[in-house]
Amino acid sequence: MTTLIYVSITILLTVFTFIVLLITTIWTKRANRNLQQEIIYRQEAEREIKKRESQLAESQSVAKLGSADLNLITKQSNWSTETYRLFDKDPEKFIPGYDEFERLIHPDDLEQCGRVSIMPWKATTMCTM
Repeated sequence: MTTLIYVSITILLTVFTFIVLLITTIWTKRANRNLQQEIIYRQEAEREIKKRESQLAESQSVAKLGSADLNLITKQSNWSTETYRLFDKDPEKFIPGYDEFERLIHPDDLEQCGRVSIMPWKATTMCTM
């Protein structure tokens, strides 16, 4: 009788273990499939972003027009490749910022550009030359 109970318990534990492994395998395959789909989606999105960045760079080059953004807290700026080219600056050596940009503008043009406000609650003046 004890042996029969022992064998029955062993069989039940084996079946239970098999079911748990089967369920784990199914979940893992689904997770892997979802992960693969996510990777493909992200790779496609990255390709599209690179394509758009390339188109923007080409458009800026043709138009002789650069772009930049300014972090109002750190006063650091990010420049496009064309902006560096227009100002004849090396991206590896020149760190753009508002003060550096202001020094690049001819004094006669500074008034036309106005002063870009560093305060986020004040309006920003655009520079057109």
